Amino acid sequence: MAVGCVQCGTTSNPCRCKVVGPTLGFLAFAVAALVEWPVGALVYCFRHSKGRRIMGHPATVVFPTVRDLDVGLTLFIKMLRGSFGLNVVPNYVSYVILISGCVDFGDLSIGNALYCCCCKIGLDLNVEICNVLIDLYAKLGCIYDALRVFRDMPQKDLISWNTMISMYANNGDCMEALALLKEMRNKNMEADRVSFSICIND
Repeated sequence: MAVGCVQCGTTSNPCRCKVVGPTLGFLAFAVAALVEWPVGALVYCFRHSKGRRIMGHPATVVFPTVRDLDVGLTLFIKMLRGSFGLNVVPNYVSYVILISGCVDFGDLSIGNALYCCCCKIGLDLNVEICNVLIDLYAKLGCIYDALRVFRDMPQKDLISWNTMISMYANNGDCMEALALLKEMRNKNMEADRVSFSICIND
């Protein structure tokens, strides 16, 4: 005589509760993780100073940074020469990382050279590349170059506007920062807390 499961009463092996229960438990865990992780990350960004810095200057943290610019450039040149195979070529992420390294090391000449490479392969209007290039020019005091790149962008995102507003504010030109904030809103680009805090804090 088959003995039934004391939980679900079935005589099959494995019984329903041993299959359905763990499966439902795993699905509940997965759904909770998908919902809670982004909510937790968002709460962190607004409650902690480090998170607010990330939200304020996302152009410099979305991509990995170059700790040694010379090593990064050496690998980049090897990629151009096909040292890692013909299918391994630099893409826009490669340029964003390297130009970000130029921002950190204050190397304007290499940043301009990398931008020339972007122009040759049709990446000069890529939003991420333009954003990090604006950041490079802004932090090195090349205001007109930053403005030129910004104005030439066919599409601008929130990072583009915030980087430019931050540039004017950091250079003490609050009127231009406020004018850009007004222009931003006139173009139906919603300002965020970072946009306003830049103008208020500086």
